[in-house]
Amino acid sequence: MARVCEFCKGPIVGRQANARYCSQRCVRSAWRVRNPEVDAAGRSAANHRRSAEHAAVRDAGRTCEGCGGSMAGKRASARFCSTSCRARHQYRQRPEIKAKLEAERLCKTCREPLPGHLMLNAIYCSAECRRRGWAADNPAKVAQARANQADRLREQTALRRLERPPCPVCGKPLPADRGPKAIYCSDSCNQKAHYRRHHVHHLARMRKYRKGREPYFARKARENTAARLASDPDFIFVRRARARVDYQKYRPRRLEVNRQYARSHKALRSVHSSKRRALKKGAETFLFTLKDWERLKTRYRHCCAYCGVYSEELHQEHVIPLERGGRHSLGNILPSCPTCNYSKQDSYVMEWRMRLIRVDRELKLREARALDRDAAGSLSG
Repeated sequence: MARVCEFCKGPIVGRQANARYCSQRCVRSAWRVRNPEVDAAGRSAANHRRSAEHAAVRDAGRTCEGCGGSMAGKRASARFCSTSCRARHQYRQRPEIKAKLEAERLCKTCREPLPGHLMLNAIYCSAECRRRGWAADNPAKVAQARANQADRLREQTALRRLERPPCPVCGKPLPADRGPKAIYCSDSCNQKAHYRRHHVHHLARMRKYRKGREPYFARKARENTAARLASDPDFIFVRRARARVDYQKYRPRRLEVNRQYARSHKALRSVHSSKRRALKKGAETFLFTLKDWERLKTRYRHCCAYCGVYSEELHQEHVIPLERGGRHSLGNILPSCPTCNYSKQDSYVMEWRMRLIRVDRELKLREARALDRDAAGSLSG
């Protein structure tokens, strides 16, 4: 029995045994009949897509005759991208206008030829030339504008400086002559901060590099010195003379820097000087840092450990004197006021107490004898 196509009712020849249509065309036609809405939307989208592709291919090499812009989306016979371009082109095609346009036109500022697409009354080739020309024609307004801008910048800078935090190194407020982005009050503070940030890592890298290479560096130093002396026998004397000259030249500045450092680091200077005196006296010294000294003063509430009087300048007093075998350590140091420290001198605590009691008794005896003499004089009189 011959098979019949379900759409066109024709015979099915040369297709599979289960084929229902005689050709692929009948398959598509039957699907459109079953899905009319979907088929219409699909054909519409496909038509739009094909139209857009054809328009893109058609407009790929077309440009507007007026401004040279793109002609995308315009009909095939269009020559201009807009009505304004068409009107401008027609205006320029007039004989008198065309003659003026063909004549050489130069920019008022840079004296370069003006582009052809500019208006007939154009005198500048670009916005930059227009700004420069206006500034040249109005110097008073430009000067006033710059003065106003400078005033605004000064006001903003002053406000920012008022709100700026102090120098993170020394804690002082930033001077007025420092820039708006300044963080440190001076170049020296900037160098100190840089040193604090990087010197630890730099030293670690140098130690790592020099580890195991000490003989090499020592040998290279000796070789360099020997080569320098061979070429210049007076090298050592010249270097020493130059060092003496530099020392005398920079000595006042170095002394002033040392004084400023001592004034601003009194507590640290006290710790160092106390350890130095202990070393000079040959006493046994242990680690005693500025942090230990601050904690010790805080423990005694910044008061003398002997008399209990509050003092801003506490001394590091050794309970067992250094001359008598005392150590320079945390367990042998107490905060003391200058009066008690100078009075105790090199005595033990009990010796000093007994001496104070004896002195106090002698003073009281002197006062009593003076009162007795005054009383005897008044009776005899």
